[in-house]
Amino acid sequence: MTLKEYEVQKALGLISYDRKLKIARDPNTSIEILKTLYKEAPPYSDFIRMVVANPNFSFDKFEMKELEEITKNGSAEDRLKAFWLLDAKKTGIG
Repeated sequence: MTLKEYEVQKALGLISYDRKLKIARDPNTSIEILKTLYKEAPPYSDFIRMVVANPNFSFDKFEMKELEEITKNGSAEDRLKAFWLLDAKKTGIG
C-alpha cells in the first residue's frame, strides 16, 4: 500500500484501529506510512512501540531536526510523542 492509498482509505473510513495495528506490524509497510502512523498515535502508546519495532522502521529516516522542531513548536501531544521517540532513539529501543 502506498501512502496515498492509505490516506484515501483513511479518509473513506476504511482504516480501523485493528487495520492500523496490522499495517504497523507488517514488515512491508513503507517508512512514509510508518511515519504517518506514528504521528497519528497517542503518546506513549503500545501502538508507537509497534511502529518503532517494525523491521522497516529506521530512526535514521526520522530526522533529528524534525523531531526537535516538534518538541519546540508542536502540540502538547505531538511534543510527548517526539520526546518519547528521541528518548527511544538515544536508548536504542526499537
